[in-house]
Amino acid sequence: MISKQFFKSSTVYSIVGALPLAWGFILLPFYTSLLTPADFAAFALYTGFSALIQILVNAGLDSYLVVHYTEFRDDVAGACRQVGTTVLALLAIGAVFVLLSVTSGSAVFRALFRDGSLMFFPYGFMSVLTAIFNSFFKTYTHLLIYQQRVRRFFWANLVNTVLILALSLSGLYLFPFTLIGPMWGRLLSGLSIFLLALYWFLVEFGLSFQRDLIKGMLRYCYPLLIYFVLVWVFTYIDRFLINHFLSKQDVAVFDFAVKCTFLLEFMQMGLANSIYPRVFVLWRTPDSKEQSAEVSRYFHVFSALSLLAIPLFVLTIPLLVPLVVSNATYFTAFDYLLVLSLGFATRALYHLYLAPFSLFKKTARLPMPTLLSALFQVALTVVMVKQLGLIGAVWANLLAKIGQVFFLAIWGRTILPGSYNKIKMIVLPALYVVTALVLEYTLPLAIWPRHIVIAVLLCGLVFWFYWREIDAFILTRKKNPSLPMSPL
Repeated sequence: MISKQFFKSSTVYSIVGALPLAWGFILLPFYTSLLTPADFAAFALYTGFSALIQILVNAGLDSYLVVHYTEFRDDVAGACRQVGTTVLALLAIGAVFVLLSVTSGSAVFRALFRDGSLMFFPYGFMSVLTAIFNSFFKTYTHLLIYQQRVRRFFWANLVNTVLILALSLSGLYLFPFTLIGPMWGRLLSGLSIFLLALYWFLVEFGLSFQRDLIKGMLRYCYPLLIYFVLVWVFTYIDRFLINHFLSKQDVAVFDFAVKCTFLLEFMQMGLANSIYPRVFVLWRTPDSKEQSAEVSRYFHVFSALSLLAIPLFVLTIPLLVPLVVSNATYFTAFDYLLVLSLGFATRALYHLYLAPFSLFKKTARLPMPTLLSALFQVALTVVMVKQLGLIGAVWANLLAKIGQVFFLAIWGRTILPGSYNKIKMIVLPALYVVTALVLEYTLPLAIWPRHIVIAVLLCGLVFWFYWREIDAFILTRKKNPSLPMSPL
């Protein structure tokens, strides 16, 4: 059984870990009322550009740091060498990107956006600085998770969120219908959390340059860098393709719909952050059926919670968002929520296959499945957007997420320890997605009653697959009320 502590830490990491990113959802009412759809779309594109720079600056060092920290957590000197060298590398890479941006940023933007729809100065350069700051902070908070320092993790992320909200809102009201507020809000909050993370790094670990670690660092990180760049393509390229083939208003509606799904992404991110440290410990110990079963239970929890959350999300978002968003231009996004949300039904299996690449230092294998996923995503989006318009991008998003799991499984199954329940991890999500899509496009009902019917049937499907475990758990709990919380 999975302990109560898992659910407590999962809740903390799900909610608190989402706070630095939650501004994208929390600020939607203000963005939609104080920015034009064109500015909203431009902000989405600048945010996507900043995400790419953050990946390049981080270069996979956050993953490198936590994996190697787990090896030296009981060796203070060894941990200082590893962490100090990693911090120095992050600072050096950031400095290089600032120099490159100043000298060649404008030329790159002129080549990419020949219509002049996006300019590098000032907002492109601000996006680079924000990316550098956020990369550094993300690395530190990632380390806090593996140190199990929940309190500091909570306060660090809360400070970041408060700064983002306060600075962005101030800027939006002082300079409405411009990007000054959103861009300066992200930049100044990023600078603050960068200085905070740098202080904590220096106090606890100091700076260090260990030449003997560089070769291993490069060997571990370069496949991850390629992988994360391709993940960026997978995550953000659709906005740029929509901007190219359609219009900025279409970018705004699509980005609004995707931001609405952030709640599901936040939940799954928190679950993954809670699961991975425990799974890594289990996989590092000698193999046994009990350990394999324990790992499976963690991912069963991940999958079941995700499948139950999707219909609840699809039902509540169209009811709650109009209470705070007054611009009806964005309400057409609700038509796309179900299809976009179904992509999250496969993420438990995705994370199950992804984890061994990092733990067992097999990151050199990651670029190939991710490259195929990215190529599949780009080709699918181009074809479907050109043929179907915006709904084509929505369908491409769903199919690409399913394809991502397929390609990752081909390369990951040989390094995955133990086995897992294919009925619950593959058959159930597949039947779930097919059922939802068939009902969505065949039920002759208005959207709200149709989604109620779909929600009831999907939740019933999940409970039917898990009824044995739930029934056995209820009986056992009656006999032993102190039993840990998870039946899965």
